[in-house]
Amino acid sequence: MANYTQRREAWITAGIDAGIDIGTQRMADLMALALNDPEVMGKGVLGVDRIKKVYAKIQELQHDLSKAWLKCDEQDYQQARLDRELRRIFGGEFVPFSERYPDVKKPK
Repeated sequence: MANYTQRREAWITAGIDAGIDIGTQRMADLMALALNDPEVMGKGVLGVDRIKKVYAKIQELQHDLSKAWLKCDEQDYQQARLDRELRRIFGGEFVPFSERYPDVKKPK
């Protein structure tokens, strides 16, 4: 039988996981609407097949870069990798990981 601390930790983890899942699905739903909106995309709106392709790439990136948000040996490397790619895209408008995610703590 799990003790109180273990049950509490499991409950907290389940709540965090549910929040992440809800936030991820929310962003996916909103992104689908934006990618299919001619006011946003012009004549190049994305249909179901291309949106599914975008989602598949997002899932791949989420898997590949997941350690950027976790306290682990690869955290710094993955954050730098993510920032490098975003800097390439956003140029002078780039905002570093530490500013985008002020609540993600680095390991000591």
